[in-house]
Amino acid sequence: MQRFSLREGVNGLEIRANQGHSMQLSVDMTDLDLHTAPRYAVHGTYKKSWPLIRAGGLSRMGRRHIHFARDLPGECGVISGMRGSCDVMIWVDVHAAICAGIQFQQSSNGVILSEGVNGILSPAFFATVTDKASRRALVLAASSQPAAAPPAPANAGNAAPMDVSDGAPPPPPPSDDAKALRKAQRALGEIAALKAQQAAGVALERNQLAKLQREPDLLACVRRLSDASAASAAPDDASAAGSATAETVASDGPRVASDALAPPALAVWKDGELIATHALAIGQHTVGRSPDASLPVEHLSCSRQHATLTVSVARQLSVTDDASAQGTSLDGVRLEPRRAYALRDGARLQFGASSRTFVVRAAPPPTVGAASEPHAGAPTAIGAAASSARWTHYLVLDFEATCEKDDRRWKHEIIEFPAVLVDARTLLTIDEFRTFVRPTERPLLTTFCTQLTSITQAQVDGAAPLADAVDAFNAWLQSAVSDPSAVLPVTCGDWDLCRMLPTECQRKGLRVPSPLRRWCNLKVPFAAAVGERAPGMAGMLRSLGLPLVGRHHLGIDDSRNIASILRALVRRGATVGETARGA
Repeated sequence: MQRFSLREGVNGLEIRANQGHSMQLSVDMTDLDLHTAPRYAVHGTYKKSWPLIRAGGLSRMGRRHIHFARDLPGECGVISGMRGSCDVMIWVDVHAAICAGIQFQQSSNGVILSEGVNGILSPAFFATVTDKASRRALVLAASSQPAAAPPAPANAGNAAPMDVSDGAPPPPPPSDDAKALRKAQRALGEIAALKAQQAAGVALERNQLAKLQREPDLLACVRRLSDASAASAAPDDASAAGSATAETVASDGPRVASDALAPPALAVWKDGELIATHALAIGQHTVGRSPDASLPVEHLSCSRQHATLTVSVARQLSVTDDASAQGTSLDGVRLEPRRAYALRDGARLQFGASSRTFVVRAAPPPTVGAASEPHAGAPTAIGAAASSARWTHYLVLDFEATCEKDDRRWKHEIIEFPAVLVDARTLLTIDEFRTFVRPTERPLLTTFCTQLTSITQAQVDGAAPLADAVDAFNAWLQSAVSDPSAVLPVTCGDWDLCRMLPTECQRKGLRVPSPLRRWCNLKVPFAAAVGERAPGMAGMLRSLGLPLVGRHHLGIDDSRNIASILRALVRRGATVGETARGA
């Protein structure tokens, strides 16, 4: 294992550290992200240390980083990252940890390094743990049956029990298609950043403008690779659906129980009544009084950053108290700060002195409004909102129309018809549609309209009327997706598809396109996920900590911003489904 190397310096030979250690030296490392990091990395340890690690996570101990290898020693050229005498292999889901905000780096000799969170990497990110000699895997028990109450924090040895099963093979490297998909996604991310700079008035260089020209090809590439990935995954989904408790080995990772694949949820109870539910996606979810908290708790006894909930790739939930003033209680026992605790179905959490009780549900969340006390064996019912699994794509749109200040009787006409098509599985934008529309009832735009939208008279004068715009939209959607009936329109409010388009179509003798006769008002899942009445688009962006990109009240920019809100809500576990239907 090469921890140091020699290089020529100004004053002769210099010693350079190749990877992290206990000394405060400059280390040659490269930051990793979802495109450059391996899906899994392995940390070697010893059986005598495993009980403590299982309870409290991996610690950097006296070092600056926790060390990982990309594979076992001797495999695929791996020579560094762990001692050869280690007898327990802990496979960590690096991508899930990165999505949760944990940083990873790679040293010049190939070792993966991470500081974790305050020096600890939570067990929630453990994908599988194997005995090096027998290759038998230790996996967290995944049962749909109500489990006993979680352990009291005073005894680390009582941490969530482990089951021993036949060994799961180490996770395979990503396929060529997966690598190509990541590369295309990274390029699209760079293009999105360039477009944001361009919208802000930054002059782009020639090579940057050339990158923008690649966007259509990259979108087509992402769509093709995403469709291929979905097709290859279909048999696994079908087999998982056939048995709710059967253990399966995922094609790209460690063994998990299929009944653990439903996202966990927190049911919020107050005075014996269920007042809210929060589905929890993979990653970290903050709890506290901060407006940026994933789960806001308004009680004054709660800290702004009170606690953190972590969902692993295997949908295993843990909680860490972030050294809050009033503490976090698990089944009535106050938790030690800065330490992760595994949570079971039926576990009760209380943050500070709040009167609200958060009950862990491994099954789908119960319906809000139920009136009974929470208990470990209480049955749960699926919520009323439609499952997003029904939809293949989201179609985000936001019309701009003629208007006049303070004139409520104004007959609006659409002047910009934009749409952003988002893959419901990957949440990537795969295509966009935009056309200006020429108004025919009041052809001249008001000064107020132009100032509000930035759309000029020349732009609408050179455009086609609404009938042609609708035909162009229908043709575009038919070419972009194989089944338009599986596309769910998403709007910020009900105005666009409840009033604007149907009213104008009725006046002009046109038919509303069939896919646009139902929609999701994004304010509904926002209110359910955040626990507060939804503001407008700009307010939702602020609440979710997202930037407003482009110009507000320009339809294509508003559609892109609404798509960002959509992604943030889905990643928080919100259910995005049909909320309204037109005639």
